Amino acid sequence: MSSEAYSFWLVPEAPLERELDTLVRALAPVFGMPAFVPHATVQGDLDLAADDAEMLARELVAGESPLAWRAWGLQWTEHPFRTFFIAFDRADRFNALRERAAKLTGSREGLSPFPHLSLAYGNLPVREKIARSRPLAGAIEGRTIKFDRLAVALSGKDVPVDEWRVVAMVRLGSDPLGSDPASA
Repeated sequence: MSSEAYSFWLVPEAPLERELDTLVRALAPVFGMPAFVPHATVQGDLDLAADDAEMLARELVAGESPLAWRAWGLQWTEHPFRTFFIAFDRADRFNALRERAAKLTGSREGLSPFPHLSLAYGNLPVREKIARSRPLAGAIEGRTIKFDRLAVALSGKDVPVDEWRVVAMVRLGSDPLGSDPASA
C-alpha cells in the first residue's frame, strides 16, 4: 500500500453535518481521539492516487439520488473504526452503492460492513459508552439522516486520524465528467 490511502465517505446534508460535527468534537476528547468529519464510510483504504479516487467517486454517485435512512439508535463495538456510531434501519441502497464501489475500484478491501455514521473512535469501557449514549439517544433515534454528498478523504487504517482530510466532495447525482458546479 502507498503512503496515502483514500476513502469514500457519505456526508450528511450541511445543516445536519454541522450539528453532528459539534457532537463529534465534543466526544473526541472523551474517547481520547481526534475529531473527524462525520461520515458513513462506503469503502476505505483505497490504494489510489487522489485524482483517480475522485474520478471513481464521480462515477460511483452519477445518477444516485441522495440517500436517507432512519436512525434506530447509537451503537458501539470494540472495532477501532466502529467504536461509537449511529446505526440505520435499512441498507438496500447502501449495499448496492458498496457493491458498485467494489466493482469500480476492483477491490473489496475496506468495504464498510453496514451503513453507520461514525461519531467517535478510541478505547472506552463499555459502561462508559452506554453512559455516553443515554443522553444522546433521544436526539438521534427515529431521525432521518439524509446523505447528499460523497467525500473523497485521505484516510485509512494506516493514516493517523488527525491527518484525515477531505480532498474532494461530489454531490450525489452529479455528472461523472465533473461538470457539476456544486462539487467543489
